[in-house]
Amino acid sequence: MDVAKEKWTEEEFFEQLRSDPRNRKYADVVEKILRFAEDRGIREWQPRGVTFAVFTTKLRHKGVLHPFFSIAAMTRFPKNHSSRAGEVWGANGVEMQFQHMKPPFTLGSERQQQLREQLEAKLGVCIPTHNQQGGQRPNIPLVKFQNAQALQDFFDLIDYMISEVKST
Repeated sequence: MDVAKEKWTEEEFFEQLRSDPRNRKYADVVEKILRFAEDRGIREWQPRGVTFAVFTTKLRHKGVLHPFFSIAAMTRFPKNHSSRAGEVWGANGVEMQFQHMKPPFTLGSERQQQLREQLEAKLGVCIPTHNQQGGQRPNIPLVKFQNAQALQDFFDLIDYMISEVKST
């Protein structure tokens, strides 16, 4: 990536992800998740300067924006950063956007708790409740999505959420 450029592109993100030995094993998983979201019209790429970008998923329904999850794409430390100059961190997880969800999955609601329990059961993760640390934006490690069935279960849950939002 050209450090003089103002923002990352999606292509540069994937190029960097695939070239980094720590992160290349997740590139296919991230791409599958993003293509799934794109196929449903809920994906958004948000480059934020030269050091950070994020993929978010949002559905606009009846004038209300419904966020589902995001993947923090990259953090690249500037060349003048003392100990980490030029170092790149990759995507490490899918962050559920519980704190921003709207009805029927509002923070602390029974529906959101059911969703949390489904994610735990299907992905084998422990997600804190909304009033515990990390519970408003729980991060599900990408390694969990390397299992094809777990990835499909996640897609099924997101499809369910989309359907429920659209039925309101």
